[in-house]
Amino acid sequence: MATKLGTLNHAKGFVINKLYEQKRFGGSHVPVAFLSQGYPPKWRHLISEGIAELKTEGIIRIRDQENRKRLSRPRHTRKGSSREI
Repeated sequence: MATKLGTLNHAKGFVINKLYEQKRFGGSHVPVAFLSQGYPPKWRHLISEGIAELKTEGIIRIRDQENRKRLSRPRHTRKGSSREI
C-alpha cells in the first residue's frame, strides 16, 4: 500500500525505512536530528510526530539521555533468548 507524501503514515514509514536501511534494527543508535534528513522540508515537522507515535506503538525505543532512536527487536528474537520460533 502506497502512502501519500506529507501524511503521518508516510513520515512513520520514512523513519522505519531509514533505520532499516542503515542496519539500525536492534543494533546501534542514531541521533534524532539525522532522521529528518532527506525528507522534504515542507513536511519535516511530521517526522517528530511520527517518531512520537512509533514510540507509543512500541516500534522504536528512545534513549533520552542521548536523544537517539532505534527499532525494537521483538523480545523472543533478542540475543540470549531461550525461546525460538
